[in-house]
Amino acid sequence: MKSVLKWTSLGIFFFLACAAFVVSFGNEGDHWTTMDLEQGRAVDSGDIETRIAPQRPTSGVVWGTVQATPGAEPVTPPASTPPASIPATPAPATPTPTAPTAPAAPALPGTTPTPLNLPSPVPITPGASATPALPGGAAPAPTAPALPSTTPSLPAPTVATLQPLPLPAARTVTPGMYLLQSARQRGSTDLVETLLEVTGEAIQITSDLRETRERMEVVAGFRYEERVEQFSLTGQLSSVRQYNLAKSRMRIGDNIRTPELSSNLQTIVGTLERDKVVLFSPHGSLRGEQLLLIEDIPGNTLTIDRLLPNKEVAIGESWTISESVLRSFLSVDAVLSSSVEAVLTAVADNMAMVEIIGDVSGIYLGATTEMSVRAQFQFDLEIKRINWLGAIIQETRSIGHVGPGLEHTARLQVKISPLDAPLTLTDATMATISTRPNPDVLQLQYDGGRGPWRFSHDRTWYVYQDDPQTTVLRKLVNGELVAQCNIADMGTVDVRTMTTLERFQQDLIAGLGNHFGRIAAAAEYEDQRGNRVFKVLLDGMVDDLALRWIYHLITDSNGRQTVVVFVVEASMLDQFSNADEVLLGTYRMGR
Repeated sequence: MKSVLKWTSLGIFFFLACAAFVVSFGNEGDHWTTMDLEQGRAVDSGDIETRIAPQRPTSGVVWGTVQATPGAEPVTPPASTPPASIPATPAPATPTPTAPTAPAAPALPGTTPTPLNLPSPVPITPGASATPALPGGAAPAPTAPALPSTTPSLPAPTVATLQPLPLPAARTVTPGMYLLQSARQRGSTDLVETLLEVTGEAIQITSDLRETRERMEVVAGFRYEERVEQFSLTGQLSSVRQYNLAKSRMRIGDNIRTPELSSNLQTIVGTLERDKVVLFSPHGSLRGEQLLLIEDIPGNTLTIDRLLPNKEVAIGESWTISESVLRSFLSVDAVLSSSVEAVLTAVADNMAMVEIIGDVSGIYLGATTEMSVRAQFQFDLEIKRINWLGAIIQETRSIGHVGPGLEHTARLQVKISPLDAPLTLTDATMATISTRPNPDVLQLQYDGGRGPWRFSHDRTWYVYQDDPQTTVLRKLVNGELVAQCNIADMGTVDVRTMTTLERFQQDLIAGLGNHFGRIAAAAEYEDQRGNRVFKVLLDGMVDDLALRWIYHLITDSNGRQTVVVFVVEASMLDQFSNADEVLLGTYRMGR
């Protein structure tokens, strides 16, 4: 779009409220406390790190701190966390498997960012042993604490459990080399825990063109069972997830949002399309904020195996992470340039540690983004699976068409526990799930917002502002701002004396003033719900920007009125087509 600011000067554009978010904290003694997402109770933030920490080798690797970019605060393990052990991931076997207890929900962290207990790379000299000894004869590094045994389990399957799928035949590995290639395949099932923490600033431009900065805090926790439907090292990917935790607390300034996945939509199908993961529920339409909650986070487990080189590598050997892999890993729309590389840093006790470092320039929802990525993941050489990933991502994002500018640091931890057999996603359950999307489930619902109206819309519309009197959406296609939709409550009138179509047109012309050019069309009709509708199309100019305003004045049988106006740049009219009629075809007044 040539001039978003010109639209803003007319009072047509509004600023993002729906993406603003919150975390509440308190301080008890020496520990920051936070709210457990699932139970709503205060828990020690140190517990988060113990639940998502990687399984540590018992010998041979030095574990320490991870520095983000130069000058950034290092991430260190909390001194107060007692060491314990995590049950080893079961190796492939033929005996009847048992269903492990589901991991506990990640708790919300405190104001001080929760430490990511990331291992530091071990310097290896050419020809050195693949399992270097600890310096000075130090004691082996402690193992990560066990998951609490009291955590509620996922429901046990009601049909006979499946035998574990056979892994591919073992391959001879060259001495000193390690095959980093996933053994994941159709039917593979995992329990996944993810914790995402974001702190920084949101940057916006006010209606009088002043820049404002507000503190931003985001915490999100996820727990789900994931079963692979399609798997390929380089081709099509798809899976089914059963969530039992998907919540966040988000804050920008004083604006608070707490989106979560509703219980009837916790079955989610994921597919990889054009290097981007697409998620939907086969049981109904998601709300926009629910889709953003589960889809637009880094480290998506459907594509996490694409970080592997799929070949034998030696300690110290590196490989480039492709732009297509980064697009799905970082959840961006496009990668413009990248210097991200991975290196195998250490191997001990059949655990390989890989470090990822580099910078990325990309596009997210039409905004440019610059990211500095520092991550590590752990690969189990016995079962050929990534079982833990931790990342620090520092991002600077420009102000976009549907969101504020951002300067923030994200801390991500993902723990993957492969299962011998599905717990809830059994063959019987999978037979009832449609993994092919239809237009209805791909639609998004506006039914839990603040405005007194309901409708559905496609995924190119984004809720931009939402309050009891006004809802604003913007239509974004391939990063281009195509249109804006404003919905406003006009109160109640006497249907016997309400305005006429002619008077409505005169009011609109007067409102546009010098920007008015012509009336392109006008009509009066009754919609499928019996509402009386005045529709007026007006063309005009804002400086050198040609615009079309499409007004709908909707009056129900009780005299309640709503105005819905679509603003489209003239050059985008073909792309916009009849998007107003499609959206209003589902529009209903009242909740």
